[in-house]
Amino acid sequence: MHCGQFTQVTGGSSRLVLYNEECPGQPVRTGYVIPIANESLQTGTSKNQRSVITGKRGAGKPFRGLPSPSGQVAMGASSPHMGLIFRAMCGTTAATKETPLALSAGAVKDNKDGTVTLAAENSPFVPGDLISVYGTTNYDGTYVLAKGSGADALVFTAPFVAETPSDAHATRGRACDIRGDAVDRGDGKVALPLLPGGSEIWLPQDLASGVPHVFRPGDSVTISGTTNYDGEHVIDSVGAAEIVITAAYTAETFDAGLAVPVFYRHEWQLPKRQPTQTWEKFFDFDEDAASSPYRRYSYCKVNGISFDAGGDGEFLLTIDVASGGETGSSSALDADPVELPQVFIDKPDLSLFINGVRRGDVATASFSASFGITPQNAIGDRLQYTRMPEGDPEVSLSMSAYLESDALQDIADADTTVPVRIYGAGLEGDAFAVDMPECVLDTPGAAISGKEGLMQDVTAMAFVDKGESVLGFTLINRIAEYA
Repeated sequence: MHCGQFTQVTGGSSRLVLYNEECPGQPVRTGYVIPIANESLQTGTSKNQRSVITGKRGAGKPFRGLPSPSGQVAMGASSPHMGLIFRAMCGTTAATKETPLALSAGAVKDNKDGTVTLAAENSPFVPGDLISVYGTTNYDGTYVLAKGSGADALVFTAPFVAETPSDAHATRGRACDIRGDAVDRGDGKVALPLLPGGSEIWLPQDLASGVPHVFRPGDSVTISGTTNYDGEHVIDSVGAAEIVITAAYTAETFDAGLAVPVFYRHEWQLPKRQPTQTWEKFFDFDEDAASSPYRRYSYCKVNGISFDAGGDGEFLLTIDVASGGETGSSSALDADPVELPQVFIDKPDLSLFINGVRRGDVATASFSASFGITPQNAIGDRLQYTRMPEGDPEVSLSMSAYLESDALQDIADADTTVPVRIYGAGLEGDAFAVDMPECVLDTPGAAISGKEGLMQDVTAMAFVDKGESVLGFTLINRIAEYA
């Protein structure tokens, strides 16, 4: 009931939910809430004035034209939710579970600049990744990898102490020591007490609130160094200094236990035929103020993705959506949609690789991919679009680089085909990459624009020749699959 006046709906109390479709226009009943900054999914105006003569002064009743349901979704760059968008663009993919990296038995190297190097072999980690090292005498802890890290080396900031590790490992994310007594919580639940594993990057709020672990209910965790609880478990619940798992309780005091988060690597390529989705908006009207508070856009395809890197501001992904039609509803497709944890990757976490080399001379960059999807209507389709053919993608990365060398100019002049990768690694271990396997660089050259430092505009233009796809995505997080 309302008391004379309805309350204006606010964006903060509204939401946007994404559903995958089994067949075009037939959504599954499991929805996912998307963390949006704003969205513009709308039908657009489609009514037109009549031009026929009626014998009266004024046009006849307007007629309906074809609507144009489409728009954009600006969403936060949250790792679990990025997987939903990549899946919406490219379909399902099999995830690969990451395993800890056994470090080579070589002496730790002092780089004389406040960093050290641990020898590795076939390391999957790159500069910017968050890793935990364990099994050493002096270097157990959590670090952000520095420049120089690669397939055969892990470089990070730490005081040098001479050591030759013999059975050390590195894993993605923040590992935590298990110290203290196991606690029987009943109903087959056991609490394991956690201590920090050591870190150079813990935030002040982490330290103020206790142990800075980042485990969440539903995460998989690998336990080692215990007598009774070793193995992989799914976390049932968490506390400020503990994780709770499902296990048969056996009394034990831990002095060398370790909890390591389990990460999964997901890889997609832009396919020839993209899958379809349904997007559902909810407006939080007062009771009795609306008969259709849900607006549903079905038979949709992701028609593009773009974002800016470098500079200031929040890191947002802009998703272009093409839709077959819009309808209203009094109820949601899913009354309790899934709300995945929000694990954001920010602009300072981004890196740019051109031809396998991490660039340190690019100030800002703007990535844009448009997929050329054009909704089409046939006679008898009424006011719906029933065809959504894919066009050729247009993919590019526009960069503004500091003029420090002529390396980019040389690549452009030689018309060399090079791979370009945008990589982001967050402070919980999550990471993503956007890959353009085949690119040529284009630049107008640098101009002496004044006395200040000079810049050069460079564009990476993606194409497909030797490869299978013009665009690929990689996501590493703690989500086991995107069905």
